[in-house]
Amino acid sequence: MMVASLAADFSRAEESGESAAPGSTITVPGFDVKITRQGHQLQLSWPDNSPRRERKMPRVYTSLRDVLSINVDGTRVFTVTPEPDHWRVHRVDKKPWSGKLTFRFDRKPIFASELQPIAAQSDGTFVLRAESATVQGQKVRFEPQPHKNTIGYWTGRDDSATWTLRTREAGDWNVGILQGCGKNQGGSDAQLTLLDSRGGRIDELDFKVQETGHFQNFVWRHLGSVSMPQPGVYKIRIQPKEIAHAALMDVRMIHLSPRR
Repeated sequence: MMVASLAADFSRAEESGESAAPGSTITVPGFDVKITRQGHQLQLSWPDNSPRRERKMPRVYTSLRDVLSINVDGTRVFTVTPEPDHWRVHRVDKKPWSGKLTFRFDRKPIFASELQPIAAQSDGTFVLRAESATVQGQKVRFEPQPHKNTIGYWTGRDDSATWTLRTREAGDWNVGILQGCGKNQGGSDAQLTLLDSRGGRIDELDFKVQETGHFQNFVWRHLGSVSMPQPGVYKIRIQPKEIAHAALMDVRMIHLSPRR
């Protein structure tokens, strides 16, 4: 997209009033920020109007499309840096700022307290996106930027990502993973585990991480199959068994396809 059309796109979005339309107000404990949700957008305003170079917001469990703030020459004004349990918003030029910002997402933006088990699609498949995972560990996190949209910073032995799902029927599912791994970083040993709602192990798949040339160069891989013995809530967890080099991998999606 050319700079002129990109700037025009942002201008139209702001002038349309979509970001300023009435929406639901959300309070997230631990964050001093006013959050208004309207469709696929969030408008955030900080009550402290003193200029700052950076501000903190709660992690959103949805992939980020963009921040509606752009210079007339088309350059980005603000960027988002994810941390394991929150995001940092800062100006690219490091100038202090105050006021409010509007964020656009690919789907309805939700927070941790709103997470629900992922339901199967009409054909029985489950799509477990990186944005829906809860993470545990020192560094591992969801990276919401459009060119990433992945679970990354997977550097610790105890780092894990977990998805919760609900099935209406028992059965077996083929497991596919959309993973990326940087040059000379492949070969780590990882494990995908199926757990019941209380965390008890039901099934597990061990696999070796494939090098793909770049952590955001994603490829689909078939890992095997898992069995869900009865309808109900389950969890899918991925964690390293042995990290061969600096980091395990990036994971954008897991796909469960019913075996007929």
